[in-house]
Amino acid sequence: MGPLDLHTFVALRPEPLIEVHPDGVVGQVGINLLESIDLEVDRARRTARLRIAKPAQFPEGDLAFFRARAEEDSEPVAQFLEDYPESRLAHEAAKLLLTLSIDEGAGAEELHAAVDWLGRTTPEDLRTTRMLDLMKEMANAGETEVVLAAGRLGVENGRDDRYPNAVHHVHGLLGKTYLDRLEKTGEHQSEAWSHLLSAAFGLPENGSINLNLGRFYEYQKRYNRAYSRFIQAVIQPESGPQALEALQRVQPLLESGEAFSVDTIERMIAGKVRNFGAATRYASSEEEPADKVVLVEFFTNCHLGDERGGAIGGALGNEGLIQHFPPEHVVFLSHHLPKPQVDPLCTSFAQARARLLGVDEPAVHVIDGVAGAPGAARWRQAEGVYQRARSAIIQRLATYTDYDLEVDARIERDGETWRVSGAATVHGFEDYDLAVQIVLAEKGVLAPGKSTVVVHRAVARGVLTDDEMGVEFLPDSDDGASMELPFDRTLADITASNEAFLDQLEADGVGTTARFSSQIDPRQVRIVAYIYRMDTGEILSAVQGTPELPKELQ
Repeated sequence: MGPLDLHTFVALRPEPLIEVHPDGVVGQVGINLLESIDLEVDRARRTARLRIAKPAQFPEGDLAFFRARAEEDSEPVAQFLEDYPESRLAHEAAKLLLTLSIDEGAGAEELHAAVDWLGRTTPEDLRTTRMLDLMKEMANAGETEVVLAAGRLGVENGRDDRYPNAVHHVHGLLGKTYLDRLEKTGEHQSEAWSHLLSAAFGLPENGSINLNLGRFYEYQKRYNRAYSRFIQAVIQPESGPQALEALQRVQPLLESGEAFSVDTIERMIAGKVRNFGAATRYASSEEEPADKVVLVEFFTNCHLGDERGGAIGGALGNEGLIQHFPPEHVVFLSHHLPKPQVDPLCTSFAQARARLLGVDEPAVHVIDGVAGAPGAARWRQAEGVYQRARSAIIQRLATYTDYDLEVDARIERDGETWRVSGAATVHGFEDYDLAVQIVLAEKGVLAPGKSTVVVHRAVARGVLTDDEMGVEFLPDSDDGASMELPFDRTLADITASNEAFLDQLEADGVGTTARFSSQIDPRQVRIVAYIYRMDTGEILSAVQGTPELPKELQ
C-alpha cells in the first residue's frame, strides 16, 4: 500500500481482527475507505494497486463512536447519539446503548430512551418488525420494561411497516406482558384487554393470542368466554398443551356444569380441525367375508410432521378406518413411539410392540402383525392411506381362525382413583408358541402437538397382564378348550407406570415432555384382548370390550 496513511481516511476500530488469511492480514477496509480510493486487483500477478481518487474526508463521527464505545459506559454512548444522530454507526450505537443500560441496571426512563434511539435509527418500514424481534428477545431475558418500550414503538409505527401482521403480533406480546403483571399485581387490566383484543382482531386464529385472551377472561371469572378462547387455542401446535391444561381448569367452573371430557372438546372443535370420514360402513358378504376379528395397530407420534403432512394424513386415514369397520370385525390400537421426539402418550408397551413387529419408525399401520400400510401422508392423501389399509384389512378378514375371544370388564371407584377388573376368555386348541395379551386402551385422548392431531384414537395405555409380551396360551383341556385370564388394576397404577417410563426416557437423554395427557378417563376406557404367535407376531384373533360403568360415570 506504499505510503498511504489510512488514518487520514478512516477511524480504525478498536477491536481484534476476527477474519484471518494464511498469508497474513493486518486489517480490513470497507466501502467507506473505497469511496476515496480506486482499487485495482490483478489476479494473474497476484497484486493490488490503490490510487487516491479524491481528497480524504476523515469521519469524525466514526471516531467519536469508537471513543465512546471504548469507555464501556452508557453515558458517552448516549452523548454520541445526541451529537451524531445521522451517523452511519448510529444504529450500532443504539444497540450498544441498550445493552449497556441493561447491564448497568438502568431505570425505566433510561431503558425507554435507549429503545427510542433504537427505533429512530431503524428504517421506518421495518421499525415494527424490528421492535417485535426485540420484544421476543427481551421477553425471554425477563426485561419487561424493554418489552413495553419496544411494544409502544411497534404499535406507533405499525401502519408503515412492510409486514402488516407485525403490529398484531406486537399487540399480542404487549397484551401477554400486561396480563402477566395483572395476574401478579392486579394492575394494567385495561392495557392487557385492549392489546389482546387488538391482536385477536388481526390474527383471529393465532393460538398464543387466543390462549392469553382466555387467561384474561379466566382472571375476570368469565369462564364461558375463557373456555371458548381455550378451545381455539387447543387446536394450534404452539398453544395446544397449555390450552389443554387451561380447559381442564375451567371446565368444572362453567355454568353448564358438564364434566371435562374428550367428547366435550371434540364437539367444540368440530369444523375447526382436519377431518376425514368413511363414506360407507363395512358389512360382511360373499365378496368380502369376515371369518376372524382383525387387529390394526397404528404407530405414530404427536410431533411427526405438521398440518400439511406427516402424522395428520395417517391419523385421518386411521379415523376413516375406525368409522368404516365395526368393532365386532376390526379392533384398533394406536401406539406412540418417541420419534421424532417424546410425546406424552409414549409407553413402554408401544416400544415392546414395535420391537416384536420390526417397526423402527412411527407412521405405519400394521394389520394382524403381518401386513403393513402407510401411516403418514399429507392431509389431502388421507383417502389413499384409508384405501390401502382397508384393502389389507379385507384380506385378513377372510383368513380363517380357530380362536375366539370374549371380554367381560367393569370399572369401579377405588378411593381417589378407578379400578378396572374382569376377565378375558380365549376359546381354541393349544398350539405351539401362542400368547394372549390384554390391553387397556382409551377411545379418545387429547394430546395436541406439532402434527396438529388433537384427538388420538384407540390409544393403548398399558397392559392388564404381568408381562408386556402377554401370557402363554394354555387351555384348560383339549376338548372344548378355553383359557380364562382375570385382570384387576387401577388406572392410577397404569398412569404411574407410564409417567415412570417418560421419566426414564428423560434420564436416558431421549427427550422430555409434559404430563398433561397422563390421566386416563374411565369413560373412554376400552379393553382389547388378542392371541398371537410369539415367533412371528401374527394375530390369530382379537376382541374389544367396553367396561360396565358405575352410575356416576354414565
